[in-house]
Amino acid sequence: MYGFAIDYPDTWRIEFGPKSGRAEGYVVFRSPMKDRAFLTWGMLEKIRGRYNSLEAQAEASLARIGTGGEVRKLKVTETEMTEVNGHRAIFNHFILDRAIGMRMVRLGSKEVWSIHLWCDKTERFFIVYESTPDPSRSPEQSLIFGHMKDSFVCH
Repeated sequence: MYGFAIDYPDTWRIEFGPKSGRAEGYVVFRSPMKDRAFLTWGMLEKIRGRYNSLEAQAEASLARIGTGGEVRKLKVTETEMTEVNGHRAIFNHFILDRAIGMRMVRLGSKEVWSIHLWCDKTERFFIVYESTPDPSRSPEQSLIFGHMKDSFVCH
């Protein structure tokens, strides 16, 4: 639709952000089991004004997530430089230990996979991430994320 494509499971439904357009926006992919994946994009010029490198953007994303309201602890289990659609990309796999309230009532863990990439050809950045609230489905969700990552085409 906006010059990029990603393959996702046919049982998942998609929802575009209400203000999404070619320059910036997001898509949410929702599974029947409450797993979610997001594809976010924006203008590369804008993100380069905030971060001097792809690595800095990915690190800042992790730091921002780690200080989120329900996040008690963020544990990065894997980080690697990879390639997606001919571009350098940063892959992160991490686990969020979540809690709410003054007493920090534990909500359980949430596993997350993400990639960040910059595309000079389209002058956009892209972030794809997926999470599952059910750790027993992590192996399956990891495979789904891997397929989505490998199928992503930005131009």
